[in-house]
Amino acid sequence: MRFKNFLRALAVAALALRAGAEPVQPLDLKPFVGRSPFDNIGATWLPPRGPQVIDGTPFQIDGVVLMFGDYPAQQRNKPGLTNVNGIVVGRSFECLHLFATAQAKAPEGTPLVKVHFQYADFTSAALEISYGVQVRNWFGPWHQTDTPMADPNAREVWRALFSAAATTDNYLRMYHVALTNPFPAKEVRTLALESLKKTSGLMIAAMSVGPRVPEPQPDTLPALKSPFPDLRPREGERVSGEGVVKRATGEPLAGAHVRVMAVRTFTEGYFSGTENHEAVGVEAMSDADGRFTLPPLPDNRVYNLMAFAEGFEPTPFGGADVKSDPIELRLKPLGESPKFFVRGRVIGPDDRPLASVTVEPQGVGTGTGTSWGGSPGFPEQTITGTNGEFVLGRRELFTRLQVRIKSPGFAPGLEWLDATNAVQTIQLGVGAIVRGRVLKNGAPLGGVGVGVAGANRSSETFAGHFETKTDSNGVFAFEHLPPDTAWYFYGLASSFKGQGALSPIPVNSLKHGETTDLGDLTVKPGLRLAGEVKSRRGEPLPRDAKVRVSRDQVWDSVAAPVDTAGRFAVEGLSAGQVSVSIEPRTWHLASVNRSLNMWSSSQLSGVLEGNKEDLLLVIEPGEQQYSYNSSGNGQLPTQDWPQNHPLFGAEKSGPFPIVLAGRVLDDKTSQPLPRFKIIPGYKPPVSTAPTPPKPVLKQLLDPFTKKTIPWNEQPHWMFPRAETWSNGNFAVEFLPLTSSPLMRVEAEGYLPFESDPMDTTTSNLVIRLKAGTGPGGVVLLPDGKPAEGATILYAAAKEQFGFSGKKLSVYGSGKQTQAADKDGKFSFPMKSQGQTLFVTHDAGWAEESVERGGDNLKLRLQPWAVLSGTLVDANAKPMSGVELALTMPHDWQRGDPFLNFQAKVTTDAQGRFQFTDVPPRRIEVQRMIPAGPAGSRGWTYRMQTWLFAKPGTNDLGKVIYDQPPPPPLLEQIKKSIGL
Repeated sequence: MRFKNFLRALAVAALALRAGAEPVQPLDLKPFVGRSPFDNIGATWLPPRGPQVIDGTPFQIDGVVLMFGDYPAQQRNKPGLTNVNGIVVGRSFECLHLFATAQAKAPEGTPLVKVHFQYADFTSAALEISYGVQVRNWFGPWHQTDTPMADPNAREVWRALFSAAATTDNYLRMYHVALTNPFPAKEVRTLALESLKKTSGLMIAAMSVGPRVPEPQPDTLPALKSPFPDLRPREGERVSGEGVVKRATGEPLAGAHVRVMAVRTFTEGYFSGTENHEAVGVEAMSDADGRFTLPPLPDNRVYNLMAFAEGFEPTPFGGADVKSDPIELRLKPLGESPKFFVRGRVIGPDDRPLASVTVEPQGVGTGTGTSWGGSPGFPEQTITGTNGEFVLGRRELFTRLQVRIKSPGFAPGLEWLDATNAVQTIQLGVGAIVRGRVLKNGAPLGGVGVGVAGANRSSETFAGHFETKTDSNGVFAFEHLPPDTAWYFYGLASSFKGQGALSPIPVNSLKHGETTDLGDLTVKPGLRLAGEVKSRRGEPLPRDAKVRVSRDQVWDSVAAPVDTAGRFAVEGLSAGQVSVSIEPRTWHLASVNRSLNMWSSSQLSGVLEGNKEDLLLVIEPGEQQYSYNSSGNGQLPTQDWPQNHPLFGAEKSGPFPIVLAGRVLDDKTSQPLPRFKIIPGYKPPVSTAPTPPKPVLKQLLDPFTKKTIPWNEQPHWMFPRAETWSNGNFAVEFLPLTSSPLMRVEAEGYLPFESDPMDTTTSNLVIRLKAGTGPGGVVLLPDGKPAEGATILYAAAKEQFGFSGKKLSVYGSGKQTQAADKDGKFSFPMKSQGQTLFVTHDAGWAEESVERGGDNLKLRLQPWAVLSGTLVDANAKPMSGVELALTMPHDWQRGDPFLNFQAKVTTDAQGRFQFTDVPPRRIEVQRMIPAGPAGSRGWTYRMQTWLFAKPGTNDLGKVIYDQPPPPPLLEQIKKSIGL
């Protein structure tokens, strides 16, 4: 027996020795690569292609295999692969080497992908790749600490500085993952990858098989020299940042300008950078090798850059650290003119053109709506030419574009430009001046930071924010502010540490060249906000956690570290409304914090009235959420908003809460539900006058009429406070407000329940849920075949969505939609006040009311409609140049969900118009009427006609301008009797 064991051991050793002698074999992943997240951010050349040696291991890189994950980035773009089969191997090996990373963050230990080993003897084995064990997010923290990897055989081996990552103070990274073959002596025929459909997606650039420690080879990709993360102390030492400018194809580009556009701290976001800094406007030019060196700049700041050259599109870089490795910018040649565009010309006070002026898209109007916060399809910035002119455009239709125009020595401009071929002139002026002096105890206070922020925070008119410092005499001056604007002046809290606080005060700038003198401003003692941070379920607190306090009126925040005992203290605050958030962003505030923001788990909102030493912040791991399906949600009266009440976390002090407690049972079995969710809410107080007596006919019809609730009395559901409970028991705390507490209870496989309002503590509630499911069924093409990939939207009362070009746009959670599977099937969980299914597909449209249920539905698509006609006046004269839009009739007050149609056309010289991709349903053709002040207009509508659109062509003939036909007879009858 001992001899047999010796022989077996000798055989295994021989196999291991043979495996170690065999070379590493790169595997062919070309059949499985596709568009990757690198492509989505414009880094199409990354990671470097071809045969590469990385971490001493040979790989073949032909692109990226993106595996499926359930997270927003894959919901916005093409989703990854759920399965990859047939990766050919054909040999035995000791170790599977992967060059991989993850696209999104996930909780530590989350399994992302299962790797299946399929052996020649038809047996198989599998290993998992997990987040935080072998890989992490491909955006690594540049200047913050990172948690070590759990698997010592997984190493971060490739890094790159890239603009999209730098905007959030990150860098790009990938890992070398080594997985031990469960049966190294067996021949592996093929490998397969299976997505486990978690909240992150694995990105695999290469796979190789061979020994765990291959014969050493020199790496082909040079490593970056700076430490990552870069935690070196920064004291403002002046350092010359370096980089290289290349063409999109990778060749060096000489003569390109690289300019500093804005400056920010390491903790500020890309769009929070200031332009009031000595470095703004500093630039360098690339040499024959494309290399450039910026003049020495302080190393404790991040610099937003712009590279531009004649004949190329201007290209930003999201944040350069002058102490780190050289950056690379690639410029695309100017292509064909976009289909829709604006043309502008920037001139100075002397009417002469201004060259090299920065122009940034801010908002975009489509004729049926206006949006801000990123301008899809437009370049992030452009630069005016020597004639002061610029062009901004995109492929998708738009009617107007709001631009912010900035040039050193002038006040920034904010203008709306119409999408026409005409060149529109924008004149910049020198701006207004706001000045003053800061004193402490009667003496000038030098070297402290002060700022101004536009008082009107509307995206349409926000004037921006500007910062400067006081000189040795305590004097400050903002020299190029937009004129005739209301501002809040304030002291930067982080700059006033130990000095006190300078409370926000309102101020108005005057006309160009005129000065507003604030006189002497006295620093007052600052307030202190201190307390403790605890995790919800006893988890260790995140490393380098910080508590950040910001003030609502101003553009300012200050952060304090959380020590090992969880304590923190923020000083130098002024009284008023504040917001409190937690860092890092991979943790969020738990629902037990009483001042939790109504719309987000990212912050508390409340009033700081004096020193507060007992703030208890309870946090839990998970991404912070910023959208909670607020469409259709009721609105609390302003006196009940958290930001208008004293600030509280989870500490025991403060007003005595209303507690609603009890049990949730299965209605049929009376057994407690093992798991259910409660969404707390409030019912606003009744503020409408009693309704007058109804006519007799209406009284008779009342039982058959849908009841309406005034908009200001609709329940407000506090989605950030939603909690999952178990074993049938719950206890939910409510702050006493003028609105009354209520609850929505949801559980999988049951119909939702909404309680009545309750104003007093109740501890013996019994809620019985009835079994039930949401709508489900199959979507069929017009020919009766399954409509694979059809988009199904499950809309609830008063929810609003967009519709454009056969596509539905969801304002909020992507879970409101599903894609029909290969058999055309879909199934939704029950949704509170769910009313309608809208279905779109390239082949057509379907719509179904599910207010009274929707099991085993068969939704057959109807082909899209085309509407055409001629708009004429009462004398049959064609009406040209009239902007028309489509709307769907709905009664929002009664709770109808609403689709906002984005289609817009303009009648031609003969008054003709045509709409394509129209849902076959009742449709209204509306004339669009500009409304509001010039330069910031909205739209009102006037109906021109209505119809029940049929699939295919609908010829409306002559449509008389502003003389629509009467509504349908049934509608007229309803209106006449008050229904």
